[in-house]
Amino acid sequence: MRFIASDPSLPWPLRFLQSVPLVRTIVRTPVFALSLLREIPRADVVHVFSASYWSFLLGPGIIWFVARSFKKPVLLNYHSGEAEDHIQNWPSARFLLRRMAAIVVPSRYLEDVFSRHGFPTECISNVIDLQRFKFRRRAPLRPVLVCTRGFEPYYKVTDVVQAFAAVRAEQPEAQLHLVGHGSLESDVRTRVAALKLDASVIFHGAVSADRTHAIYDDADIFINASILDNMPVSLMEALACGLPVVTTGPGGIPFLVQDGVTALVSAVQDPAALAKNVLRLLNDPGFAERLAVSGRSEAEKFSWENVKGSWIALYQRLAGHSS
Repeated sequence: MRFIASDPSLPWPLRFLQSVPLVRTIVRTPVFALSLLREIPRADVVHVFSASYWSFLLGPGIIWFVARSFKKPVLLNYHSGEAEDHIQNWPSARFLLRRMAAIVVPSRYLEDVFSRHGFPTECISNVIDLQRFKFRRRAPLRPVLVCTRGFEPYYKVTDVVQAFAAVRAEQPEAQLHLVGHGSLESDVRTRVAALKLDASVIFHGAVSADRTHAIYDDADIFINASILDNMPVSLMEALACGLPVVTTGPGGIPFLVQDGVTALVSAVQDPAALAKNVLRLLNDPGFAERLAVSGRSEAEKFSWENVKGSWIALYQRLAGHSS
């Protein structure tokens, strides 16, 4: 297996352009294309990880064109929760999807979306390494919350902060750990300051995977307020760690967790409902523990041992296929 970066480092005379939006994309594209021309002829199967919209055109679009020139099958691994709008409103998406040798999605949610638009898919879940996540029973259950979603519009971290304010009103010792960064970080910090939560909200920034695992282990409840999602790995990781999960339920999340069984799920853009579910766990730690144990059992379905057979079978099938 060989990996090709879709955002390659530029040659050193041009490296200063990597910090310039749009310009860096224009300059990186030919560098990316040259790496494809070098590597794709040596491959039996071209496995493409895909988001949506322009990144779909600049990634899978270019890759498909090069792979087609060498008669190599392209396996599209599509992850974006924006699939419905992307397929419906971008003719380029439909053009390319019809020409893929196989389309793999990680959730039943995306499988349903693609099916409604006439595209058959294979559902192979995301994978988490259970050896890297320490399952810990939370007894006693403390009001220590963690959110590891980026500060971007779809993840509504400001709603997490708003929900936390309601929790802290009843649990003055409560803490919220925010892991990540993004374009809306200043909005999140402003909301924290406006609610006078500075002393109880800890911003960790972007951290390494090992540090993220340690933060999970130090926390007692995972909270998520996304308004658009697919199969978030962060939720899977929280389940694996034994964190009881409180989340909204957009997109693929109801396919990942079951309300009242493996998580507590509420409507999007309802911080009061999120807070109510957090307080429900804190007031009933026995229920929270049952939820966490069931969540860990669910997470075990996403181990490599349980998923690898599907990938190997698909690779073997495509390896003899030319298109």
